[in-house]
Amino acid sequence: MTTRYAQFSGKFYPSSHIETRKLIEYIEKKEANNLRHIVDAKLNVFGGVVPHAGYMFSGYQAVHFFHHIIHQVFDSVVILSPSHRGLGPEISIDGHDQWEIPGADFQTDKELLNSGLFDVSSDAQYEEHAAEVMLPYLSHYRPDLNKIAVITIRNPKLQNIRNVAEKLYRYEQDSGQKLLVIASSDFNHFESAEKGREKDDYILEAIKNLDEAEVIERVRKYNVSVCGYGPIAALMAYGKMKNEKVNFSILRRGHSGEIMPSDEVVDYVSLLCAAPLEVKP
Repeated sequence: MTTRYAQFSGKFYPSSHIETRKLIEYIEKKEANNLRHIVDAKLNVFGGVVPHAGYMFSGYQAVHFFHHIIHQVFDSVVILSPSHRGLGPEISIDGHDQWEIPGADFQTDKELLNSGLFDVSSDAQYEEHAAEVMLPYLSHYRPDLNKIAVITIRNPKLQNIRNVAEKLYRYEQDSGQKLLVIASSDFNHFESAEKGREKDDYILEAIKNLDEAEVIERVRKYNVSVCGYGPIAALMAYGKMKNEKVNFSILRRGHSGEIMPSDEVVDYVSLLCAAPLEVKP
């Protein structure tokens, strides 16, 4: 049994699961007036985009996504992670048997791990925070969802992200499982709040238009430092395969300067990937 132990507790989120719970509950209370109460029964949620910064900075955006999956039904969670350190194959699935964080264990989706669809690597997530930061949220909002797969996208070229989407869709169809796919990403980094919002708007427009190729193109054309644009693009391609009526809705936008004033901020956006629930007559 191999375990990927928490590497960022006490840094991005508290080292105690009790303190993490208190922090999330505090953020929820602060966000109470901003939470969008969408009737879950009328939506078929496929996934979303969630920021992965420290909870004191990006938790105010992240909680909106997790708030929306409380009553949805899923069998397994796939976390699409960027590669901040550039380790592992171009695309890989984490090979650990389980992930451990303070107060919770997550079992690896062995069926997906052993499917042969992805190269297996236990190195790609070494000192990588993007996936781990999602786990305390999952433990808090959906403790029943303790089966996960972490897919690291080191090379986010268009062919790779479409391959990821196609393989996840195929796996879901063949296995009969319903996946929750989370794209872990912050948005523009270390520019003024005004400039960052302008750059983010270019990317959000392409996301709303469901054009994953344009997301990649605009990131490069406008030099937008969206660290998880590969995971975002892969989620977009996957969502379109799931349902032609899929839509990405912005739940909450913000930036680090709202917490710690600065002339250079990091932007955070949470989005929901869903389609109207089809009701059979």
